[in-house]
Amino acid sequence: MPISGGALPLSDVEGEFIHYKDCFAGKIVYCPSSEVKNVGNPLDSSNSSLFRYFHEQFSRLGLKALVCSWTTDESPDLVNCCKCTKPGEVEVFQFPVRGSVDAFIGKMIKASGIVVSCPQMPTARTIIREISQNGGSFILALPQTALVQKDIFPLIMNDKAKVGKTFPKVGMWLTNTKMDSRPHPTALWNKYAEGKFQKYCNLENAIDVPKYDEIPPDWPGLVGTSTNFLLRYNPSQFKILGLGSGSFFESIPGATKISEEFAAKYADSGAKTPCRAGQPTLGYYDASGVARTATGRVIIQLRKYAGD
Repeated sequence: MPISGGALPLSDVEGEFIHYKDCFAGKIVYCPSSEVKNVGNPLDSSNSSLFRYFHEQFSRLGLKALVCSWTTDESPDLVNCCKCTKPGEVEVFQFPVRGSVDAFIGKMIKASGIVVSCPQMPTARTIIREISQNGGSFILALPQTALVQKDIFPLIMNDKAKVGKTFPKVGMWLTNTKMDSRPHPTALWNKYAEGKFQKYCNLENAIDVPKYDEIPPDWPGLVGTSTNFLLRYNPSQFKILGLGSGSFFESIPGATKISEEFAAKYADSGAKTPCRAGQPTLGYYDASGVARTATGRVIIQLRKYAGD
């Protein structure tokens, strides 16, 4: 399990966590992938920024306990842990790895109240899976590309997790806690006109709008827009229906796979990206009648037209 928590700047942690009032009070905070190199000096910059933050703010936040765990390349078969139950008091332990490190992390998650980490994706999946099954809270610093992964996208789509308020060096924060607020609704001004937007040929009543701030406020149908939209998503303004490819596309009502006719025309266009018949991905014809595919899309609808 590579150590990644220490790579998160302390300023990124401080800037985000001011938005989590009372989320930590009375809880055991567990920080996997957070190395503590200098136990004697908890605020040493060589220590994980998450450990430094929670140790320094232990009393103010009202923590019950702080637990960090990490492995090293020198001793991959040992899990290092430090535990703090009082300000200034830190205990260090080592445990032999029985099975995988992620299995150990899973057990630790069950004993904690909230998990805070800057994990690699395999560990992030373990955290999300354990909390989804057994309850609990998480705050994770992840790359923005994680938003469309199969373990995370359903959480966003079903309003079970949300992007944080700030954007750290690694990309974004993801949480299922009750932080201060959602992003403000996007101001929409670009009204719909026939021929102004390309319509998909394999998704009913849907148009392609690459920039989410150009979505027409008077279009009642579906919209395919950049997945960057997910960083600014406000569920009171939009409903998420799926993605522009894969299984999250096939599950959208009115979606069909690429036809043989479209695939043949796409091949004739000279496009470098392959597209075959039966592929579950968005296709459309541009203003010149050339077959195109729309990559990196999330499918949404204005909440006022969604009927729920």
